Amino acid sequence: MIKARVNAENPQANLKAYFETYSNFSWSGVEEEFSRREDGKINIAAEAVDRWADDPARQNIPALVFEKAGKVQSFSYLEVKEKSCRWAGLLSVHGFKTGDRLLLLLPPCPEIYFIMVACARLGVIFSTLYTTLNFEELQWRILNAEPRGIVAHPDLTEKLSPEAMEKVKYLFLVDTISPGPNPGEVAAEPLLEAMPREFANRWLPPDTPLYLLYTSGSTGPPKGVVHAHQDMVGHLITGRYVLDLNERSVLWTDGDPAWVLGTVYGAFAPWLCGATSVIQRDPFSASTWYRTLERHRVSVWYTTPMTLR
Repeated sequence: MIKARVNAENPQANLKAYFETYSNFSWSGVEEEFSRREDGKINIAAEAVDRWADDPARQNIPALVFEKAGKVQSFSYLEVKEKSCRWAGLLSVHGFKTGDRLLLLLPPCPEIYFIMVACARLGVIFSTLYTTLNFEELQWRILNAEPRGIVAHPDLTEKLSPEAMEKVKYLFLVDTISPGPNPGEVAAEPLLEAMPREFANRWLPPDTPLYLLYTSGSTGPPKGVVHAHQDMVGHLITGRYVLDLNERSVLWTDGDPAWVLGTVYGAFAPWLCGATSVIQRDPFSASTWYRTLERHRVSVWYTTPMTLR
């Protein structure tokens, strides 16, 4: 057996001294780091994206680096803000308001992350879905979530049950310039270009739902779990103390955005810390994973034991 002595404290880490931090820690102290109106209302998009996008010294720092099939796309905090504002404008024009639900059925693409932030701006509850779900699994989630709209790729729409879609008002299609033949189908991309690059965030009570994720349903029907805007307090502190993120960090979280790991630590936690989030959406192979670590100079890697094995 190999025994190793691990220092209990690291003066170079954000959490320099555990017991000292523990004895002085308070959640209210963390909450004071966020801007909020006098009435206590908040919005996670303002804290995770806008605070950096509106800072001339930080706005051009990469917020999202997306890689798939050898193509690398990089988006600054300012670009994430502008693209998410365009999506928020598009949803607003189509009548979406706080409390409405929007499902995302998209193959790996940067738009997933822009739409997540757009929904946060409006107070719309988003739910990212695995594209591997079958017809019945998707139907159950649509009927249960009762969304006002779905954002989907045209190649995936055949999975959508006509019965489940009866009460869905809009089906937004990406990667197409023409809507489909069914009522409520909207080609999103031509409309996005006409949307303004600024959007006034809705200020919301802290317990306003932010997103809805479903369990696998392995022990019965899938359970929809709701997370709120005030979760950003936990996102920030776990990003800062558990992952040791700062404004110079490059975090790679290799989880699907339909999984809470990919939603929180692929987007909101690193952005609350001002870090860069790397998204690699190619199928797993050791060579691809090693190349990703090297190419993007990843400083923090969030992965699973199975991947390491």
